[in-house]
Amino acid sequence: MTRPLIIAAASLSIFACAPAAPMQAPAVDSSPQQQDAPSTPGPDANGCTQQPCDILPQCGCAAGSACDFDLNDLIGTACRAVTVMGHQDAKCNFLADCDIDYTCVQDTGGLSSCHKYCTSNTDCALPRGQCVIDLTNGVTNDPLPGIPTLCSSGCDPLSTTSGTCATGMKCALFYEPHQGVTYSIVDCAAAGTGTNGANCKQNNMQNDALCAPGFYCTTTDGGQNYACRKMCDKTMPGTSCGNQTCRSFDTPFVLSSIEYGVCL
Repeated sequence: MTRPLIIAAASLSIFACAPAAPMQAPAVDSSPQQQDAPSTPGPDANGCTQQPCDILPQCGCAAGSACDFDLNDLIGTACRAVTVMGHQDAKCNFLADCDIDYTCVQDTGGLSSCHKYCTSNTDCALPRGQCVIDLTNGVTNDPLPGIPTLCSSGCDPLSTTSGTCATGMKCALFYEPHQGVTYSIVDCAAAGTGTNGANCKQNNMQNDALCAPGFYCTTTDGGQNYACRKMCDKTMPGTSCGNQTCRSFDTPFVLSSIEYGVCL
């Protein structure tokens, strides 16, 4: 999965880049190893549409096991153990750390969290969760064949705590391409400690992972400097910025009838 940058061009507007995709590639090594679905007396005898198992609905695996993408070759599905019943936004190190109907995917900062497989937005957490994330191979960024879509988080990007995200993560803004349409979503990503005015330029690039929950790494001078700035709700001006102004991104970021910006 890839996420294009949130970029502003006008000189008086805020220039902001989204952090790299938190689910660009499948999860880190699985443990214990995935297993084939239980043997059946004839072809397709388990009744699953997809073989050896089907993710939605969960079909073809032994009780207590989950059908997930095949981590070994990223083609098709495989049964895996469930050792921790992690749900949406729970931190995970292995596929087995996520419950049935969920999978573990890794962000570019090395942190991983569980995400729910879905068929529509109604499967995802209100009010911001959307069924628009494609799990990709991390090389060509092509969606894994035969693997359902994942929910984005329903987390609150204005929260100055981890909120529904795991410890060490925060709710961040992204643009998510899905089936030819680009969606505004929020999702959990690595968090730092930088608050208002803290430098978040690293290796001559923006690094939002240096900013604390509730803060976003932005630039107003075309990328010469980047600073963490408090996020705000443009639809409720004056409620969160004190004597500052809640400024829009050059391309307004709107989700669930809220336009998000930063205090400046």
